[in-house]
Amino acid sequence: MQTFQEYLADPAISQSDLKAFDENPQLYYTRKRGLYPPWLPSTELKKKLDFGKLVERFLLHRGDDDGIIVIPGEVLGKGEKRNTNAWRAWRDEQPTDAILLTSSEYKEKMHALQQIETNLREHKEAAKLLHGGRAHHRGKWVCPFTGLQRKCEIDWVFPENETLIVDIKTAADVRPDAFAMQAEKLGYAKQQATYEQCAADEWGASGFGEGVDRFLFLAIRNTAPYNVEVHELSREWIDDAGEWNEKTMERLAKAIEDDNWQSRTHGSINVLNRPRVGKYRFEQEMDIIGESNG
Repeated sequence: MQTFQEYLADPAISQSDLKAFDENPQLYYTRKRGLYPPWLPSTELKKKLDFGKLVERFLLHRGDDDGIIVIPGEVLGKGEKRNTNAWRAWRDEQPTDAILLTSSEYKEKMHALQQIETNLREHKEAAKLLHGGRAHHRGKWVCPFTGLQRKCEIDWVFPENETLIVDIKTAADVRPDAFAMQAEKLGYAKQQATYEQCAADEWGASGFGEGVDRFLFLAIRNTAPYNVEVHELSREWIDDAGEWNEKTMERLAKAIEDDNWQSRTHGSINVLNRPRVGKYRFEQEMDIIGESNG
């Protein structure tokens, strides 16, 4: 199986690539070829992404080469600040995908991770997912619609259990309705449809239920008390997402063939309708004005 570095360097198309192409083809093209600086998250978003990465490592590797490394105190500055030449030299010697924590950060994070593990064990369905399976399955296959190479990394797969796939997500709110909103916003259904296509290629499944038993999202709140939920997206949702993936891959293949990376609305005048939230706010304001005039 590919290493993490090999996976990142592989030019095959990931679901993140497909999403980036759909949002801005020209920006996708320039970044894919190193002609434009890579996207960097805001400080607040980076904290959330780093915590999600930490939770995944802890749960998937269980201390077995999990890549979580405590920074030696002697290379840090006053107050454990990462601002010394010794720190920079030490950092450059570590694996590129390692999670580097100061001693105090490690104690704080381990407290959170232990609470997560307790919550998992107390959840009847989540507890079943704590043992067995294979972490970080990196798959590669040929897209059946376009002939382009695709790739994905599945968090947790249980091929011995008729291919149970588990994806770990951290979120501010893991309640069903709130998580459904996050799933829609961040494209979790499209991601699942892609993983299913990978499973179909690797394990001979021609569709969900034929070689793939179940796809579950293990949702973990990213702040205390770190409660846990297990969610499953509806089949209708996944089928719609699979259709979107297919059409977007066809658009990407066409862009490659024509070497045309303009957006779908490039060259036209776009008439914009007021967003639903704006219309709702306007109606509220008019009601208030009407009441005050009355």
